Amino acid sequence: MEEKIINLYKDFRKQPPLWASWKHENTPICIFTDEKAYLFNHPSPPPEFQEKKLQDLELHTLLPPFPDYLIANTALEIGGKQTATLIYCKEEELDYLGLLSHEAFHAYQGEKRFPRENIMLMPTYPVYDSLVNTLGEVEGKLLYAAVKERDEEKAVQALKARNARQDLLSPTLREYEDHAELNEGLAVYVEMISAGIESTRGEKNLDCLLRLNKDGWGASRHRFYYSGMAYALLCHFFSSNWQEKITKSYTSPCKILARSFNYRPQPGEKIVPHDEFTSLLSRQEKDINRRKKKITAEIKEALSGPGIYLEVIFKSQPKTGGWNPITVQVTPRKERFHPDILTYSYESGSTIRIESNCLEKKSCAHFCFCNSSQILLQGKPLTGNQGQGTIEVKGDRCYLLVIDGKIQKNEQGYIIEETPSG
Repeated sequence: MEEKIINLYKDFRKQPPLWASWKHENTPICIFTDEKAYLFNHPSPPPEFQEKKLQDLELHTLLPPFPDYLIANTALEIGGKQTATLIYCKEEELDYLGLLSHEAFHAYQGEKRFPRENIMLMPTYPVYDSLVNTLGEVEGKLLYAAVKERDEEKAVQALKARNARQDLLSPTLREYEDHAELNEGLAVYVEMISAGIESTRGEKNLDCLLRLNKDGWGASRHRFYYSGMAYALLCHFFSSNWQEKITKSYTSPCKILARSFNYRPQPGEKIVPHDEFTSLLSRQEKDINRRKKKITAEIKEALSGPGIYLEVIFKSQPKTGGWNPITVQVTPRKERFHPDILTYSYESGSTIRIESNCLEKKSCAHFCFCNSSQILLQGKPLTGNQGQGTIEVKGDRCYLLVIDGKIQKNEQGYIIEETPSG
């Protein structure tokens, strides 16, 4: 596996330019497995990394346990430099080159201070609005056709569908969409250029356009990975110097494209009629009622399952964190339900990691889950119904450490509240 990782890094470096003004070969990269982390091209590696020479490369390596920041495919500051991190999953055959280019571009965006979407707005997005979802689904179909056929007319129709949807949103949510496409959409575009637009991965990414908002798929965030990708590809086909314009002004790719076509959105504009619009709207209305019932039942089952019910409230600010943007769901009560992994660490030193079925009632601060768990207070098994001090919860699918908190038993289970001094 080590040889594959070395070759992956070499392949990444020798790619043709992926974005104007970005010298991707200079980006610090950290690729890690369960057994070792490999840090490439980093000018100031953290002291825990050891200098090595493998083949003809000088790099730094680290054995487990890994620091908290090595938890996901992402880009973040390591040793004072924006660094791309990539999980290499043993012998799985994935398009790691495209994935690595995606995360490395995020490191470039971090250096250039690209604006990022305000993720805290995600629970407020109207994922159960049938018209918003229908217009989003229509936009995805039009984008797919526009990219596949290099069709300017369909691209303009997609822009009109987008404008009609954004007319239904607050200015804050419109900005949220634009920044999500600017951030994640451009990274998927770079991934497409790296892997090849017509590669297997490229085709899979394009196929996602046909899923947008269908049965709520990606409605609150993940859809913008692919709509942003599509608008970037259309800029690639139809707009000159568009990458320089985006890097200079942070203008979203859909707006660059609109200017290229001399298209100016009009308030209250109706989209060019789509053959399936009426049937799509009817189906969306039925799907929304079904989705509401389904997620309500899932949450009820998750919070009444086997094990101890835990409700955790944090007072300190999150320092790092992550969760699966593909599987996360916004609930009818504007909360977030995580069917799989969620993890946060806090400035107080507290941390939470839940591997399945967590309800995030308030972003980064209030969580509910159920798990077969051992509860420790001041390092000893909890006795009685309440206590205060360092609280640790260990379970098959969760780990919680509250440095300074209080715990109290109620009818459901336990409420744990962080009480940091100062």
